[in-house]
Amino acid sequence: MADKVIIPHNLSGATLYFQVWDSSGDVWNGSAFESYTEGNWGNYDIALSRQGTSAIYVGAFPSLDAGRYSVLSFEQAGGSPAATDSVIASGDAVWDGTQFADLGSTAEAVRTEMDANSTELAAIKADTNELQTDWTNGGRLDLLVDAILADTNELQTDWVNGGRLDLLVDAILADTSELQGDWHNDGRLDVLLDAILADTNELQTDWTNGGRLDQLIDAIKAVTDDWADAGRLDAILDDIKADTNELQTDWTNGGRLDLLIDAIKANTDDLGDGQRLDLLIDAIKAVTDKVDDTLEDDAGVYRFTENALEQGPGGDATAANQTTIIDAIAALNDVTAGEVTTAVLAGVVDGTLDLKTAIKRLHSTICGKVVRTATDPITLDFYADDDATKIITLTIQTDGSGRTKS
Repeated sequence: MADKVIIPHNLSGATLYFQVWDSSGDVWNGSAFESYTEGNWGNYDIALSRQGTSAIYVGAFPSLDAGRYSVLSFEQAGGSPAATDSVIASGDAVWDGTQFADLGSTAEAVRTEMDANSTELAAIKADTNELQTDWTNGGRLDLLVDAILADTNELQTDWVNGGRLDLLVDAILADTSELQGDWHNDGRLDVLLDAILADTNELQTDWTNGGRLDQLIDAIKAVTDDWADAGRLDAILDDIKADTNELQTDWTNGGRLDLLIDAIKANTDDLGDGQRLDLLIDAIKAVTDKVDDTLEDDAGVYRFTENALEQGPGGDATAANQTTIIDAIAALNDVTAGEVTTAVLAGVVDGTLDLKTAIKRLHSTICGKVVRTATDPITLDFYADDDATKIITLTIQTDGSGRTKS
């Protein structure tokens, strides 16, 4: 029964079956080998029949091509084969196509076995050939061994007393000894750790609610809260933005600030050499330069010099004489009488002189010429448009100074 699978079993009356697997790990399904699928377990069983009342079970091996196969036998637990059934025996067999063969008894079987593994043998032989080259003098492995030997020789020198590695170990030992001192109580590193511990304890207090750092964080938060939408700083930024937007409009050509700058520029243009204001300043300077020759300081009050008074016309303060005096002053200052009057009145109009001071200055100049020969005080009265209301009274001193009292 060379084509039979024979399985001994010590339990009589059991239901047994077997499966056939090839060397690729596929299982026979009754017609072909397939990849194992648990749902197809019922297709993989081949029945084993009990021989009489013995404990021997026999089953027919399927007609397969020659090769090596694995046989697994199971004891069926339920009404049909299942993947949970127990394996009761297993083994490998060489099938020659019609019956099982004994590898140890035939040369053909040995050849078959060798042919099946010829690829592995060829690889082994190739590696052996390569090793024969590598181990020759100057070969790859020989050079590696030479390098290892050189390093070993170097290490023998390095490890002697005073050698390179020996000195490194001595330095490590010295550092280790130093560390032993540093780490004992009150040693260098121990003191550092104590300081770190103290700082850590201090931080634990600082970070508690109401602690130093906690209060700093609260203060920072209070400030950052101002940046929230509609907060104090946010409102200030909104105002700044609004002003900035307004300025963008004001500074455009024809805007409010642009017009002010244009007006300032127009006025400053008049300050240039030879411009209107420059000419006025030059005229004023020409007049004031002559004042030094016509006025003198009398205890803080300026009066005409004697020479200036001598050049004035005599007589009383009649209208004709006043006109003569004004004409004389105008001639002295190289300006007309109308320009003198206009200059005083301009001071009244632009606010630099009040009316009383303007009249007083004008008539002080006039009277300074009048009183050179007068012996009694002279009074000048100024009336309103109704010719009845007296506005200003000027009394001209008779000391020849030309000063007036109002």
